[in-house]
Amino acid sequence: MNADSALFDDTLVSDDEFPASLRPARSLRECSDAARRAEVTLRAMSALEESRDEVEHHSPGELLNARIEAKLDLTLGLLGMLAAQREMIPPVQEVRWSRRGLRLKTREAMAVGSKIICSAYLLPTLPLPVDMPVEVIACEPSDSEFNCWLRLPDSAPAVQDGIERELFRRHRRLIAERRSAR
Repeated sequence: MNADSALFDDTLVSDDEFPASLRPARSLRECSDAARRAEVTLRAMSALEESRDEVEHHSPGELLNARIEAKLDLTLGLLGMLAAQREMIPPVQEVRWSRRGLRLKTREAMAVGSKIICSAYLLPTLPLPVDMPVEVIACEPSDSEFNCWLRLPDSAPAVQDGIERELFRRHRRLIAERRSAR
């Protein structure tokens, strides 16, 4: 079975662009800590997104909450821009991802079996990365870079579930945008 099949067959997949960076994990403890942080971050992102959806579908009496959320969105967006200007946020790159893992390009080859922390900035208005522990399952040269396939560990089902929920929300938004464009 090839790496694409292992990560992307028979599951919801997205070809996307967002800032992401990779760094070697220093220990297994760092991987488990990253998984816990990723779970919390994904839950917070989910709560933010769901609260926005709820406001859009409620009565005009909740307009005040919508205004507060809009101001919060603006503030987070400005923080994101400031962080990007300070080069804290990595460059945007093409990423193919699913609940099982992701594929992205790197400048350096990575050894199969390496434990890596992938920092992905999934929401453009939130300058907070989701630090996911991943394992390199394949790395192949591509032009002057390398394609790396990174698998989320089975020992982190909450992270996999959070990623799947985020993918579903993105897919749902894409369908809604396409319908409204008609």
